[in-house]
Amino acid sequence: MNEKKIKNTLIHILAVSWQWFIIPAFFIFISILLDKKFNLYLPRSHFDILFAVSFFCLGLFFTFDSYFTLTRKGNGTMLPTHNPTCKLVTEGPYSYCRNPLYFGYLLLLIGTSIFLHSFFLLVLSSVLVSLFILVYIGIFEEKKLTARFGEEYLQYRHQTPRMIPLSYGKLNQKGKYKFLHIIFISLLTLFILTQIRALAIAGILKK
Repeated sequence: MNEKKIKNTLIHILAVSWQWFIIPAFFIFISILLDKKFNLYLPRSHFDILFAVSFFCLGLFFTFDSYFTLTRKGNGTMLPTHNPTCKLVTEGPYSYCRNPLYFGYLLLLIGTSIFLHSFFLLVLSSVLVSLFILVYIGIFEEKKLTARFGEEYLQYRHQTPRMIPLSYGKLNQKGKYKFLHIIFISLLTLFILTQIRALAIAGILKK
């Protein structure tokens, strides 16, 4: 029993290290090389540190909140192929969207790209994480979840957005997740506006 527990712990550590440390480090390294090669960087503004820290903190919150909610409420691990959850988790961050763990992952990468002013890290992380959620999770993982949990999961999928709720009406839970949603949308809007303004000042955007 102890040997099995140790084996499960090691597999879990390796999987988390691969997904949350090795892959992001590879993305960052490749993105920095591409930034230098093509001389493409995010426009700088006086609020870059504020945006970077804010997105990163939001990402940390969703990442840890999702992980601990999934393992505690689901009676399993985040690994779908090894000791998966025995119970469908629909509360906490999973009432905000169906993939809050990857949402947090994306926010962490966005915060890092802003801090590094990396154009390619922002683009690659946004595109690849979105494709992963749309293709792998949408086609393969959700089929497995439907087979395991049946009508319960179908109802949850119908009521809860895959990634980001586009309106308050689609949020299933009141309280801190609605508040965090307001913060996220406000940050994203302000970041886009400051980028447009910085480009305009630099003379890149002209009428």
